[in-house]
Amino acid sequence: MRLFTAFASALFIVGVMSASANAQDTEGLKDHPMLSRMPGYVITAYEAQDFSVFDFETNPTTHVEGRYWKIEYGVAEGGKKSGPVQIGRNYTDLLVKRGGKKLVDQVDAGGGTALAWMPVAGKKIWVQVDINNNGEQYVLTVVEEAAMEQKVEFTAMELAKALGDTGSVALYGILFDTGKATIKPESAKALAPVGELLTSQASLKLEIQGHTDNVGAPAANLKLSQDRAAAVKAYLVKTFGVAADRLLPGRLATTRPTTGGRRTGASSSSRNRGHPSMPPLRIGDLAAVSGFSRDTIRYYERLGLIGKPARTDAGYRVFGEQSVNRLRVIRNARRFGFSLAEIRAFMRVRDAGGAPCAEVRKAAERRLVQVDAQLRELAKLRSGMRQTLRLWNDRLAAAPIGTPARLLEGDIALPDPKTVFAGRRE
Repeated sequence: MRLFTAFASALFIVGVMSASANAQDTEGLKDHPMLSRMPGYVITAYEAQDFSVFDFETNPTTHVEGRYWKIEYGVAEGGKKSGPVQIGRNYTDLLVKRGGKKLVDQVDAGGGTALAWMPVAGKKIWVQVDINNNGEQYVLTVVEEAAMEQKVEFTAMELAKALGDTGSVALYGILFDTGKATIKPESAKALAPVGELLTSQASLKLEIQGHTDNVGAPAANLKLSQDRAAAVKAYLVKTFGVAADRLLPGRLATTRPTTGGRRTGASSSSRNRGHPSMPPLRIGDLAAVSGFSRDTIRYYERLGLIGKPARTDAGYRVFGEQSVNRLRVIRNARRFGFSLAEIRAFMRVRDAGGAPCAEVRKAAERRLVQVDAQLRELAKLRSGMRQTLRLWNDRLAAAPIGTPARLLEGDIALPDPKTVFAGRRE
């Protein structure tokens, strides 16, 4: 019996408003379409992605997926600096007035973080403001909640290979109305290779497992997952003429929950949060699940951060649930800035049956001290760079046309970059 898993996704529509760009900004940089900047500031860096993820600084952190912006602002030449509290509250109060909620307000005269969300078209727009150097610079991180648009699908041949390799496949792009088991028409593209494979391999039998998220009562979610699996079975029987006894609906519900349909994969574990019956993963599948490259996984294996994989009868190396969980821990620790040596020490305590929570907390405090020191050095660097640019402007204005101003030949009063970016150790 082979297994494939069907996941439900959702479609969101986000309304936007226009905002004018500032003439002092570098070409191509612009404000978020719904949020203007503080007066007297220019954009110094800009990044926008149709789909990304961000962990907002709630306690515990809130993981949000969707359309993503990161926009950095600095005081314009001749502009007036606003106070950090004024900057943070301008944004959070605006969102609250539009029906949103303020979640974090940890801002003082030196800077800090403010966070709020507001509802738009049935979903939330999350806005985090990180303010530094007494208001000289601030960063807007904005995520409009949305599901990823699945643009890559399995072909029947690829589906057959994936089933042969691992015995199970996770399929995304099978869409249902929220809380219902009615398949949406746009799901036909994702289900087509399944029907084609069943038609071409008359002896093949599949178990269909429907998944829901972990919101709501477990009993209701279990019933919904069963209904969705049955709906997929009925679709394949009706559309492709597959015999009903070749398809067995499974029932997983939130024992193996979904979180939004982020990727396709050769294993149903690509959406798992660690269930007891996870099928073994080859290194390519583990790379897709964990977000680490194959070379990085091999490197972590050599360091002893993950265990040695088992081998199949055919000699393939396969990894289990423990490797997935350990890589998730490593990923989160690296995001916090812990070195591999520190992570290895945490793992040793845990592997010996201990709880390294106190050590993790102390290491996190040390890391925060390092980050604060780096921010102070970065502020000095930024101030020195501004001063140097003003001196260069004067030198360029004084130099006759066609004569070198020799900007880099004089003394530059800037801190050593090695000092500014020190602190992260391997």
